[in-house]
Amino acid sequence: MTLADLLSHRTGIRPYTSGPEYRQLPHFSGTKSEQRKQFIRHVLQEEPSKNKGKAYDYSNAGYSAAALMLEEVTHQSWEQLVDGILSEKLQLSYRFGWPNRYDSKQPWGHWIDRDTLVALSPSAGYNLRLGEPAGDISMPLVDYARFIQLNLQGLTGRNNILKADTYEFLHYGMQDYSIGWGNVKTEKRQLSEQVGSAGTFYCYALLDKNKKLGYIVICNSAAAKAVEGALLLRDKMIADYGKRTQKL
Repeated sequence: MTLADLLSHRTGIRPYTSGPEYRQLPHFSGTKSEQRKQFIRHVLQEEPSKNKGKAYDYSNAGYSAAALMLEEVTHQSWEQLVDGILSEKLQLSYRFGWPNRYDSKQPWGHWIDRDTLVALSPSAGYNLRLGEPAGDISMPLVDYARFIQLNLQGLTGRNNILKADTYEFLHYGMQDYSIGWGNVKTEKRQLSEQVGSAGTFYCYALLDKNKKLGYIVICNSAAAKAVEGALLLRDKMIADYGKRTQKL
C-alpha cells in the first residue's frame, strides 16, 4: 500500500471509527508515537475490512499508518510535523485534543448518554491518541477559515504553501474521495467536502470550485440532530447566497 492509498482510504484497513473497536485492543505502552506504531502493527495483522471493494472505505487507522510513514522518512514525530506546518509555516493557532482541556471557557463537546445530551468535562476519560492523526486538532474559527481559504485559493489556480496542481490532486485526484476530501466532479459542478467528528464535535467544510466559495459549519455536538441542523444551515447559506447573486 502507498501513502496515497492510505490517505484516500483504499487499503482495506479496518475503520476504527467506534469506541468498541478501540476497547478490544491490547494494551500499548510508551510514547504516543510508540503506541501508534504498536497499534498499526496490530491492525495490519487483522482481516481486511468487509467493505473492501468499494470506491473507498474510510479508516481512522489508515491515517495513523500514514503518520508512521512520515515519521520514518523525516525522523520527526507526527506532532512535530504538524507544528512545523500549522504553527511555523502557516502561523495558525491550534491544539491537540479538546479545546476545554486548555481553557475551560472554550467550547465543551457533547454526546448522547442515556438519551440525554451531556457535556464532557476536560477531565473526561476519553482520548484519541491511537487515531489522533485522523483528526484530533482544535483550532480557533478564524484560523480554520484561513486554512480552508488556502485550499480554495489553490483550487482557483493560486500557488501558496502548495502548488495549485497539488491542491487539484488533493481534492479531485481520485473519484468520489481523494486525499482527505470527498468530491463531486461533473461538467457543471466541482465540489469537495470534508467532515470531521470525534463524536463530540462536528466540523463540515464545502468548497465550490466553480463559484470560488467555501462554506464552514461547526458545532460542539455530533449527535444526529446536531448534524442534521448543521447540514440544514449549510443548505441555507448556499440558498441565501444564490438569492443575493440573483438580485445583483
